[in-house]
Amino acid sequence: MKKKKGPGSEDREITQRVIAVRKAFAKSQMGMGDKLLFVDRSRWNNFERGYPLSLAVAKILHAHYGISLDWLYFGETGNMSPPLLQMLQKLKGR
Repeated sequence: MKKKKGPGSEDREITQRVIAVRKAFAKSQMGMGDKLLFVDRSRWNNFERGYPLSLAVAKILHAHYGISLDWLYFGETGNMSPPLLQMLQKLKGR
């Protein structure tokens, strides 16, 4: 039987990309929740703690900010605009 993954055990790279998105577009988790309708602060906090990023929220990030789902989930940069990608990669390193 496979051991169930708990909070924080999901892909750390996705978590780092989620944090970079928040830093780029909001100063706080609460601010990010305010900017994205239907995403409250506690839900965003869960994503930053390693809970899986839902497809619904990833689609909202794509619709609002043009962030590629390929980048969010896999780190693939082909569908990202160069200026947005540069900004997010810089913030991801912090």
